[in-house]
Amino acid sequence: MRVSLVEAVEILRDGGVVAVPTETVYGIAAKADSEEALATLIALKGRSSTNPMSILIANMADLRQYTNTFPNKFEELISFWPGPLTLAIPLKKTVVSPYIRAGKENVSFRMPGSLILQQIICDCGPIVCPSANRSGRTPALSIEDVQNEFGDRLAVLADEEEGTGIESTVLSFQKERWILIREGVIPVEKIEPMVGYPLQQEAVEEGVISPMCQLSTGKYDPLYPLVLGFEGRDYPGAKKVVVMGPVDQPKIVAKKLFQSLRTVENEDAERIWVDMDFPQQGLFRSIRHRIKQWAESWRPAL
Repeated sequence: MRVSLVEAVEILRDGGVVAVPTETVYGIAAKADSEEALATLIALKGRSSTNPMSILIANMADLRQYTNTFPNKFEELISFWPGPLTLAIPLKKTVVSPYIRAGKENVSFRMPGSLILQQIICDCGPIVCPSANRSGRTPALSIEDVQNEFGDRLAVLADEEEGTGIESTVLSFQKERWILIREGVIPVEKIEPMVGYPLQQEAVEEGVISPMCQLSTGKYDPLYPLVLGFEGRDYPGAKKVVVMGPVDQPKIVAKKLFQSLRTVENEDAERIWVDMDFPQQGLFRSIRHRIKQWAESWRPAL
């Protein structure tokens, strides 16, 4: 069911949830102070109770409802706000819902650049808005993706807004240092000069994720009939190639990535070969991380 912005705000104020576009991917919005809405969201996504959610704010006054104490280099990092950077900071346990905190010491905040989200937050107060997909599935990038994922169980805002296709970068302040929790739109190369040290981060390696899903920087193996690859490259013997975009255009690849992964998921393939022969810096680093994360959860057709 598609709803207007006014109707979406009414749903949220009444303790409901609604799918909305963000500057990254589609999300499921719920008021951050509504236990009923948070419980509905978690059940709808099949989300683990140990997986925390970020609070989206419209301005610093919203943030100061939760805390007036901020860690070192916080002021420098929020120069990326409004925008796709999520910052997890220490917060008293009584301040936010356990559904949001999920047992963690830190709570994540982001000030979105999306004009639609800014308006919703101004009308409703702070919200949570995790990606619009069932747990373990690829995030939705369009109204159609949301409807295919949830059907009539979830209202979706009729207004559309183009996103980057990659989620926000997530940092957490732990033991007096910022730690990289998730690669995202803002590359670490832009963040490290602000904090003054290299960010500790997960290593991303190519290789065989499973016998049926190979990430490779080498020559294409025709034993894998389905290929996730790039425009202008040949994969002789492949029965189908899902193209992510040109290898020299990371913004285009990022925007198409999740839709490409959804296409692969819908192919019911038994084997897949993923072309990982692309740069490892900047936005491509985040793309590499997303592909590896997806490959670890991908399952072949039975």
